[in-house]
Amino acid sequence: MWKKLKAYPPLRAGLAALMYAQQGNRRRVQGKHNTIQIETSGTLPFLQQVTFEMGGEHNTIVIAPGVQLRNTQIQIHGSHNRIVIGAGCQIQGGHLWINDDCCRLEIGANTTIAGATIGLADPHAEITIGSDCMLSHDIDIRCGDSHAILDLRTDRRINLARYIHIDDHVWLGMQVRVLKNVRIGHNSVIAAGSIVTKDIPACAIAAGVPAAVKRQDITWSRVKVPMTIPQEELCYGSAL
Repeated sequence: MWKKLKAYPPLRAGLAALMYAQQGNRRRVQGKHNTIQIETSGTLPFLQQVTFEMGGEHNTIVIAPGVQLRNTQIQIHGSHNRIVIGAGCQIQGGHLWINDDCCRLEIGANTTIAGATIGLADPHAEITIGSDCMLSHDIDIRCGDSHAILDLRTDRRINLARYIHIDDHVWLGMQVRVLKNVRIGHNSVIAAGSIVTKDIPACAIAAGVPAAVKRQDITWSRVKVPMTIPQEELCYGSAL
């Protein structure tokens, strides 16, 4: 039935809104010219227990076709901000937030997030996460400190946040922290419990506090590719 309604966009959008209301989703929108765009032209996004909260003016949230969101909060407090969740993304237990003006948060297509807090707390800052990334649980990606650190001699702020860029096909292990003004290159892996404070190159494994490169010239797969292990290295348990 859903495919047959493709020729009737208003009816399709109306039925989608009714379905979302039955899945425990909530909207709290204040201010002018704030929009939540849930794309219903392709594969219908699935939203369950999702809370949208917006305050300020001229803010936009875009949910692309095929997105799956469960137990997720999306909050914007400020003006002229934009959050985009790309086609086919899956987020379970996420918290996406912006607490300033003129910020941008974009998550690329087919990225999966098992549980992450992703936020911006400085004006004109941006976080971009590429396509086909894999984020484990208890991830914290934060562009901004929410408070100022000043140079005593000049009285100038020295902790301004501008960006976090995570390229395509990056794997973040559980409890990884990514801090402001860093880039993680494509195909890289950040080990569990690491804190990223500086750029990580492409095709690398990084680990530690702060995270440092441990190995290069690697990539990774969501599928456990079988390893060829010499017979003499196999270890067998005792027979039951």
